[in-house]
Amino acid sequence: ALESGELSPGGVVTEGSAGSTAISLATVAPAFGCKCHVVIPDDAAIEKSQILEALGATVERVRPVSITHRDHYVNIAKRRALEANELAAKDKKVGQVDGKDRDQMDGCVPDPEKENPGFLSHYNGGFFADQFENLANFRAHYEGTGPEIWEQTDGNVDAFVAAAGTGGTVAGVSTFLQEKSPKIKCFLIDPPGSGLFNKVTRGVMYTKEEAEGRRLKNPFDTITEGIGINRLTKNFMMAKLDGAFQGTDKEAVEMS
Repeated sequence: ALESGELSPGGVVTEGSAGSTAISLATVAPAFGCKCHVVIPDDAAIEKSQILEALGATVERVRPVSITHRDHYVNIAKRRALEANELAAKDKKVGQVDGKDRDQMDGCVPDPEKENPGFLSHYNGGFFADQFENLANFRAHYEGTGPEIWEQTDGNVDAFVAAAGTGGTVAGVSTFLQEKSPKIKCFLIDPPGSGLFNKVTRGVMYTKEEAEGRRLKNPFDTITEGIGINRLTKNFMMAKLDGAFQGTDKEAVEMS
């Protein structure tokens, strides 16, 4: 993003995340002179917010709503980046006004912080990382995690199993491993309520919990966070999978 100019030094990286991506961004962004603003569902573990804040990120907790709602945490994160860019543009425009003109404006110079009290204005623009649809997610695991697994196992890999939220991990790793050896089997493990298991095994994003009269207020009837989804992402569509399993909360707790 810095190389392409989409993110400027001193800018803020925004992301909507209930998983590990936010923690990674909050760790890396300061190394490049940038800040991190994370929007997270308020039903996510409070410890995640505490870790993010300890890393220097600003955290905005919002109520869970459908991805089609403008106030879904991902959509808010995207909006925060746009707001940061608008505020930076206003600051630049105001900064181009000389002292005489500023006096003539008689206090009419806009105050971005007052106009957007919920979002800091001193960032040099914003960049929405877009972990669900940005294929840099897939490439990070295709170029990093996959080769790491291959090297550390000396190529002795029979199968790979992973859950999916954005789909970047399972897609990047499965693609890399199957390019190394078509004999390697790659599988998805999906939590209760997610539609990915059905998509992989039956070709449709549908779960019995979503049948008329059976849908829960919160369709993800699971304690796991950051995995499971009922829509296809660009990253997940890159996955090379041989099948899928459904996992239970009990199994997740035992593994942890």
